[in-house]
Amino acid sequence: MNKYNVQAPPLGTEDIVKCIDDIGTIHVHWDTGSGLGLVPGVDRWEIISSDELRNRKEPAK
Repeated sequence: MNKYNVQAPPLGTEDIVKCIDDIGTIHVHWDTGSGLGLVPGVDRWEIISSDELRNRKEPAK
């Protein structure tokens, strides 16, 4: 982790997109309770579908 990643949530943290502003920053609400903007071209993230998210959170049968 370098000095620019000090506020980054732990790997694997999931979030809900709240809005995308005029300059393209993706503002999210992390499942850790914090909020932070994702900057395209600087930050890395993976988009998962609602169905995939539901499957991840359902207990195994």
